[in-house]
Amino acid sequence: MKIGILEYRDDKFMLDVMSKLKNSEFVLFGRTDLPLDKVYDVLIDRLSFQDDFLRAIVKMYAIRGTYIVNNPFTNISDDKALQIQLCQKLKIPYPKTILLPPEYEETDMSGVIKEMKWEGEFKFPIVLKPLKGYAWEDVYVVKNIDEMKNLYNSMKSSKMLILQEFIEHDVYLRCFCINKKDILFIKYDPKSRKYVESDLKEIEGMREKLERWMIDLNETLDYDINTVEWAIKDGKPYMIDAFNEVPEILPNSIPKQYYSWILEKFTDCVKSKVGKKNKIPFEI
Repeated sequence: MKIGILEYRDDKFMLDVMSKLKNSEFVLFGRTDLPLDKVYDVLIDRLSFQDDFLRAIVKMYAIRGTYIVNNPFTNISDDKALQIQLCQKLKIPYPKTILLPPEYEETDMSGVIKEMKWEGEFKFPIVLKPLKGYAWEDVYVVKNIDEMKNLYNSMKSSKMLILQEFIEHDVYLRCFCINKKDILFIKYDPKSRKYVESDLKEIEGMREKLERWMIDLNETLDYDINTVEWAIKDGKPYMIDAFNEVPEILPNSIPKQYYSWILEKFTDCVKSKVGKKNKIPFEI
């Protein structure tokens, strides 16, 4: 058994994972002769989402028979429009969402894409955020139409954006989903970006339903690790973020008992993938 880890070498979580996995090492890629040979039984991929060179390599490893965590052919499914479409298909409740047209500076798409029109009703406050977002960057709770127009105009040439119904939640959860079966519910404060220790009595009657939805989602996406965020208002859950296949896991920001659970379940997941192969979208 040989396990590769594609992550920065000072990542504390991966260092803790390595301490529990024999024959594991950080990978180092440079000039790559093609086709490549299988080197690892399992490769933990936490960086290729940032870089096309790394993305190409992990996909080739998957074809060669290395099991990649997460599947490189499905972890590109990371935009919030697709999230809403999947939620509708899987009967998972979600906030009302509108996809906004971008602005094209160098290509004339006027014959295909309409210019944004602001007629119609928007219920404020409303959330404006990127179609593809990470770590709450450029997420705004907008209070009126002038503020919304100004933010849209400042970002429309660099980002694709969505508008989403703002859920004034009673409870907010960030749930870790590992190996498509192990679920950890954690209360989360989006304003302070902090995990909160709680007995979670507020969700006693809905835990089983939330678990089933998250397992269905991760089986559909073929994600071995993911975090899912829920806003709960008046006893009704709304899935806010379903795609976080490279969750930030910092031991100094997660209460100890939660961190230990994540570390144990994730290392067990990696061990269970030895000898297995990812699903790929074509037959070889």
